[in-house]
Amino acid sequence: VTVLEAAPVPLANVIGARLGAELVRIHRDHGVNVRTGVTVEQLHTTAEGVVVDCADGGRLEADAVLIGIGIVPNTEVAAASGLQVRDGIVVDAQGRTSTPHIYAAGDVAQRYSARAGGHVRFEHFDNANRQGAAVGNAML
Repeated sequence: VTVLEAAPVPLANVIGARLGAELVRIHRDHGVNVRTGVTVEQLHTTAEGVVVDCADGGRLEADAVLIGIGIVPNTEVAAASGLQVRDGIVVDAQGRTSTPHIYAAGDVAQRYSARAGGHVRFEHFDNANRQGAAVGNAML
């Protein structure tokens, strides 16, 4: 198994660089080839499988490829409505936007976190579920 990660440390924006580096070490210790700082330029299929051309000139051949690319939050309507937007809809710890009585939650919300010391946006189903419930409670 080979993992290609564009970032220097996987998951650093979610769990921090130190823990992200530890996860890389654990995966490598279990035989996973983790390559960081690598972006994919092109994929194409052959009779034998899939060829992955990397932007750094590297090439991988595989039987199968799983792609996880994250998202770019769709904030056009929010911005046009006057909400503060910065890599997502900016909200406080309760999910309130810059406009009274409007809330946002989930992958599109850049929520204030006292633990992180600023606003963060996480792309994870569990985070979206928990934020949705918390924001629902805050609205009530």
